[in-house]
Amino acid sequence: MLRSRAGMKWLRYAGAAVGGLALVGMALVAGAPLAAAATAGLGTMTVSPTSVVEGSNANTLVFTYTATSAGMSAGPLVLNVPVGWTTPSTTATQGHVSRTCGTSISTNGNLIELSGVTLAANATCTITYADATAPAAAGTDTFAAYQGQTSSDTAQALSTSPSVSVNAESGAGTMAVSPSTVTASSTNTLVFAYTADALGMSSGQLDLSIPGGWTNPTTTTGQPGTVTSTCGGAGVSGRTVAVSAVTLAANAICTITYADATAPSSASSDTFAVSQSQGAGSVAPLGASPVVTTQAAPQQPGPGCAHSGYQMVASDGGAFAFGGASYHGSLPGEHVSVNDIVGIASSACGYWLAGRDGNVYGFGNAPNYGDAASHGGGGIVAIAATPDAKGYWEVGADGAVYAFGDAGFYGSMSGTVLNAPIVGMAATPDGHGYWLVASDGGVFSFGDAGFYGSTGALTLNRPVVGMATTSDGQGYWLVASDGGVFSFGDARFYGSMGGKALNAPVVGMTSSMTGQGYRLVASDGGIFSYGDAHFYGSTGALRLNKPIVGMAGAGDSL
Repeated sequence: MLRSRAGMKWLRYAGAAVGGLALVGMALVAGAPLAAAATAGLGTMTVSPTSVVEGSNANTLVFTYTATSAGMSAGPLVLNVPVGWTTPSTTATQGHVSRTCGTSISTNGNLIELSGVTLAANATCTITYADATAPAAAGTDTFAAYQGQTSSDTAQALSTSPSVSVNAESGAGTMAVSPSTVTASSTNTLVFAYTADALGMSSGQLDLSIPGGWTNPTTTTGQPGTVTSTCGGAGVSGRTVAVSAVTLAANAICTITYADATAPSSASSDTFAVSQSQGAGSVAPLGASPVVTTQAAPQQPGPGCAHSGYQMVASDGGAFAFGGASYHGSLPGEHVSVNDIVGIASSACGYWLAGRDGNVYGFGNAPNYGDAASHGGGGIVAIAATPDAKGYWEVGADGAVYAFGDAGFYGSMSGTVLNAPIVGMAATPDGHGYWLVASDGGVFSFGDAGFYGSTGALTLNRPVVGMATTSDGQGYWLVASDGGVFSFGDARFYGSMGGKALNAPVVGMTSSMTGQGYRLVASDGGIFSYGDAHFYGSTGALRLNKPIVGMAGAGDSL
């Protein structure tokens, strides 16, 4: 929206001088404009800053006039302040004006008038308009500028006058939080970092709303939920933290610390709503507010159950446990004869085995919540448990996903023509999403699972056979049958068996609980550990009845 000054009038004034300006045939009186016709060769004028916030106060605008090669000789220089801005004044009040050239400066309504301006060729002169309040509504304001080269010239409009953008307050600035992922019922210190936009803030305000389920905020030092700020006085009203009198330079950062706060007792995704005002205007929501994901608490093993370790399964359902992982039985031990087991998923004190035909077999405290076979599904290639071990997913080679227990269905690739079959899946830390991976390394994300890259466009030495996710769900690894590992998102590369001679192909992988390591498992049960993933043993030296087809972590693994 362009604003123009209304209520301007012309008066005939033969040869008279008004406000120090000699005008030919007409003159400016209060509320009247100067000659509007531009004259070639007139100087130029710019303004800094070029944008402010609606309703903001204490703005100082500096207008810089640059003369032409002809310079100026005791000429007039006039600037018209648009309606809605503070009326300019030569006294020490709001809207105070000053200059670096001319014999005098005066104001006439919204006009700033300089007389006797003498400048050399291409020299500059500044007019400072200080402590000014911007209009209450957004728009673009043109400060019409006029100039005469000598004392006898009529002041003519410059070919281009400077403009100032008056911007709306809402959506300015950004806020991030660290950490963005916590564990249910854990005690945390969250640091919210607000970054001002290019306009900065002047006596503004930041409001941070603490979601339900988190500790009530307080300003009392040493108490749970104590809030402090680096940029202003922090106060608390109910569950809202208000930081007032915030003044920040362009792109400067202010932090709000929320200390010793207890996270919700169950998995959730909580938005900490943020609002702000950049000045004296109203508080408005940011374009996006930070989100903290609460993961389900790690499963606590019961008597005789796993602490740290892993389990493996062979295609006949034979199970093997290492480290502190518990052994709870196998299909051969139950006299169940199959040869199509494709994967294993761990519970706190048990595990599930999945067959290619969709059947699921539970051991220990892992109950059967259902299976794909009873829904007509087959061609299953993998099984993954929810974080609380109260459900699981099965996925088929065609990308069909089957959800059971508290596992949510967030989509599948069923009915889509795939370049390569699906070979594995992994759940997000909060269980509200999952990834599918194909043998060409193509990755498909569903629910709150983010896509961080794939090898779908690469030529691989060997096909991808599995994947694992980092502890915060912001990255993942893929592994190929030759032991090559590919890292995406925040997943770091800790090593691989790529390019090394293997006794048997790799068939799967798991990541450590910290997300700073991973293990690979081969079809002979050989284990290869990287990062902080511990080696607890393998079946590499044993003669197996059937090949290993999968591995699940227990205690310290995901």
